[in-house]
Amino acid sequence: MTAATMWFIVIMMVAIVQFFILAVIYASRYKKVPPDKAMIIYGGKGQRGKDYDIVIGGGRFIVPVFNAYAIMPLDARSAKLSLNKVLVDNKGEKKRADLEIVAVYKISNEEKLVRKAAGALLHKTDAELNKITEEIVTATSCSALRDLKASVLEDKPEEVAKALKKAADLELNKIGMELKTLKISSVTVLSKP
Repeated sequence: MTAATMWFIVIMMVAIVQFFILAVIYASRYKKVPPDKAMIIYGGKGQRGKDYDIVIGGGRFIVPVFNAYAIMPLDARSAKLSLNKVLVDNKGEKKRADLEIVAVYKISNEEKLVRKAAGALLHKTDAELNKITEEIVTATSCSALRDLKASVLEDKPEEVAKALKKAADLELNKIGMELKTLKISSVTVLSKP
């Protein structure tokens, strides 16, 4: 075997080893995202000139040193809310009502809303997300119910639920969330204000 052949074999072995090292590095930095999650890639400029990129489903290579990523859940969650002693109008007289509401909410899949959520909710725990959503739904519901007639609340809870959902959705969209459903499970108009 000649010296030239020996060098050729050594160079080929080094090239093969380098190829496998690069392949392992690439594979370890390629991150996959399931459809019920969003990956927020930050650090450096994103592909569209933004400070961060969003990947919903699929995958992306995370550039070592320059990029980091976080995963944000997009799955639906539910909450049972008790609105106690909410002011309602009962034939011109203010009365109080107790309501039980079931809401299903999530961080939206729309990229525009996911961007808002990334800015507002990225490192929040599930408990913090639940609390924020419950506070918004409760506040918007109490506000929307204030001028509502008690008879409408008792006779047409589906229509009231649609109005409450619309009001809550407007506020939740500001932080990238949305209500999927809102149902009023029970209404009790109290006799004393």
